[in-house]
Amino acid sequence: MTLKTYSAQFRLWHWLNAIAILGLLGTVLLRKTFLSYKTNSSVLVEELSKLDITIALEDAKTIAKVIRAPMWEWHYIFGWALVVLFACRIVLHIKDRPFFSLKEFRRLTTHHKGTQSLYTILYVLISVMVVTGVMLYFKQDLGLSKELSHDIKEFHEILMYVFAFFVPIHILSAFIAENKGEPGLVSNMISGKKNSE
Repeated sequence: MTLKTYSAQFRLWHWLNAIAILGLLGTVLLRKTFLSYKTNSSVLVEELSKLDITIALEDAKTIAKVIRAPMWEWHYIFGWALVVLFACRIVLHIKDRPFFSLKEFRRLTTHHKGTQSLYTILYVLISVMVVTGVMLYFKQDLGLSKELSHDIKEFHEILMYVFAFFVPIHILSAFIAENKGEPGLVSNMISGKKNSE
């Protein structure tokens, strides 16, 4: 199969998108580990008690949430970047391939049909991630109930785990493709040139 040449716009989009997704995953990792308000509030209570200072657990939770607030600011920055990049991807798709061609899809190998199908599912999941993220950001303006906001947040978090699974698989797949059937794939995505050129 002839290696596709990626346009400069697509390559720029790809790497900016990678930064946004990795940034989002990084903030989630921090939230679940070092900046977990539940863990840190317990640490605050325990460590302050050693200094003969008593603090209520709820107050410790408030302090722990203040400590992790800058992490949420970065989550919002990367989230809005993903929103903009998703809109750019739609424009790039329309510009490069205005219509889905079933005839073209049928010509693909089974492997490439599977790859194309997985990426289509991924883009659908990104669109849902973007919509749920925007809904959570504007939950008060939208008048969402506490219960609905909680359900959206849970679904949004499940989607983030999908991305946490996808990133290493994507990197591994690119590595395998580069070394097995599509040499030049990685350099093509970086410089727009194949290794052999």
